[in-house]
Amino acid sequence: MGNSFHDEYTITPFLQYLFSALQDSVSPLQKLSAGREDDALTSAFEGEIGGMLRDIILDPLCKDIEMDLRLHAHSHLQLDERNPFRQQGSKLQDLSPFLQA
Repeated sequence: MGNSFHDEYTITPFLQYLFSALQDSVSPLQKLSAGREDDALTSAFEGEIGGMLRDIILDPLCKDIEMDLRLHAHSHLQLDERNPFRQQGSKLQDLSPFLQA
């Protein structure tokens, strides 16, 4: 379905370690901003990382899941020849490893 981050299934098992490393980064940031009323450093970190994860991983994954569901729901019509989004000879992808991560 294109060049998406989730096309690399070898990365899937390591996503939990990525999320753990990002979570481990929050504690030192909170210690840096201890004693301050606002938690701007931690909020900025969470906003930046959250936006990147959404843009790089979640949005493309959701888009591909939605397209696969649509194609699966209409697969009985056998319109693959006229589908401009489907690559020649491609089948529905198994995106379950990303949903389990």
